[in-house]
Amino acid sequence: MASRKKTRPAEQPVDDTVNDTVKLGPLFGIGPHHYIPFLYLGAVVLLLFGVLVLPGILQYGSLVSFESDPRGAEIYLNGIRKGSTPLEIFVPSGSYRVEYRLPGITPENFEVDVSGRLLGTLLLPRRILSYAHLKFDEAHLHSVLSSAVREFAAWGAVGQSSRQHRFPPALSEGMDVLMTAAPVPISDERTNAGRDLLLQSVAHTVDPALLRDYVRAASKFHNAGAALGPGGLVETVRFFAHLHNSAEALPVLLSEALPRAESEQLNSNPAFRSFVDRKTTAMVALSYEELPTELPGERRTLLGTSFARVPEGRVPLGQSRQGREPSTLQLPWSKNVASFEIMEHTVTRADYSGFLVENPKWRPENIEELIEAGLVTQDYLHDWRDDMNPALPVTFVSYYAAEAYANWFHSRVSNAHPGLSARLPREAEFEWATLLDGSDLFPGNFRERPNAGPRPAAEGERGNLGLYHMQGNVWEWQLDYFAPGAYLMGDAVEPAGVERVVRGGSWVNSSSEVEPSTRGAQHPSWCSPFLGFRLVIVSGEQS
Repeated sequence: MASRKKTRPAEQPVDDTVNDTVKLGPLFGIGPHHYIPFLYLGAVVLLLFGVLVLPGILQYGSLVSFESDPRGAEIYLNGIRKGSTPLEIFVPSGSYRVEYRLPGITPENFEVDVSGRLLGTLLLPRRILSYAHLKFDEAHLHSVLSSAVREFAAWGAVGQSSRQHRFPPALSEGMDVLMTAAPVPISDERTNAGRDLLLQSVAHTVDPALLRDYVRAASKFHNAGAALGPGGLVETVRFFAHLHNSAEALPVLLSEALPRAESEQLNSNPAFRSFVDRKTTAMVALSYEELPTELPGERRTLLGTSFARVPEGRVPLGQSRQGREPSTLQLPWSKNVASFEIMEHTVTRADYSGFLVENPKWRPENIEELIEAGLVTQDYLHDWRDDMNPALPVTFVSYYAAEAYANWFHSRVSNAHPGLSARLPREAEFEWATLLDGSDLFPGNFRERPNAGPRPAAEGERGNLGLYHMQGNVWEWQLDYFAPGAYLMGDAVEPAGVERVVRGGSWVNSSSEVEPSTRGAQHPSWCSPFLGFRLVIVSGEQS
């Protein structure tokens, strides 16, 4: 029987297309062909209102541009600081008291009325220019000079600048204040201060950013703050030529300040290398073998303190007795030193106690006032107590405390011996006394000794001059500011700065780390268990 095959009926295609038409109905009896144009028109009106009118309602005022000569003045509106010139900020409408403030400048005050505009402020805001040609205050001449040098030197001590760590133009901004503020023409005092600013800061120019700032400041000085012109360019070049004549090693300082690629190119130049090699040997006219062997051996006691006389001579500063290769910034040089007298030992705790009796400001109980004044740190006289050994060197004293002690001692010495002055030693004097004393030729109180800590100031071996611990025991504050390139400038300039030089090493150092030419630097407010001081006596002309 034949089977019957079932078949399914063919499926009909389905049309998925929806053919719906949306028709707008009347609105409040008004047909869409009438109200649609009004809707578009309303949207345009709202957009124009939001762009042209609403910003003027929400921020009714003006963009005020504050400008000044010199630049960098702080702007205060009704006593509230807003920024520094050049500055552009939005100021709501109203009356304001504007004040321009800048160190060394007479504050400029005036009233200003700021109005506004409703229409178009988003696209074309209302602008007002506030300009002041500031007047220099001659009474602050020294503070402007010293603050600019200190800030420039402080950035030089930080390290290398980079894209993430940029140095501000401290020197050129200070020169702006000196050379562009009213009145014009610039007084001789301000001109001399501008020249001193360049001379005192050149030894800190050890970075490309600092070099750019220095050159910018030099050009401002020789152009009275204006843009560099032909005449000013000639004077700027002449200034650097004169500086080079006074300090022959200036190109070496330049090699440190140039960017790396240019510095490497300069250092690989045969003529430059020959110049450095010549300076390494020729700058020192006196070798260690030629040090005087017959020493005066004169001593005297002033106010209960023993001093040894150091003869005049030419000091071979920076030359290593251990055969170390000098760093580029510390090429040795020679310097004339006049005769002076130096304390046989560092100031002791007993000595400092006498100072505290007559100067209560510096007593430990007044430490908070001293800290607030920036004269000491929290560690000032940290170990000061009744049961202390009075023969130990006084430590935990800042440079400012050592300077105050020197001034106190000076007032007493000068009264008893007119014509004599007491002060902290200069580093050339300290190195000269160390060399003549031969302090580095016998064991000092360094880390190699079994008993940690400082020894009594007048205990141990004495050198040729009868001095104690010119090497080791405690570092000693010096009168000089620390400048990285000071040796390269020689006697041409007297650097200023922030940090002060320390010399001599301490009981925590290895004897191999310290020699007569070793120099360090500390912030003058720093108080350390490894740092003390001694005084020198000089004639009035050297004070």
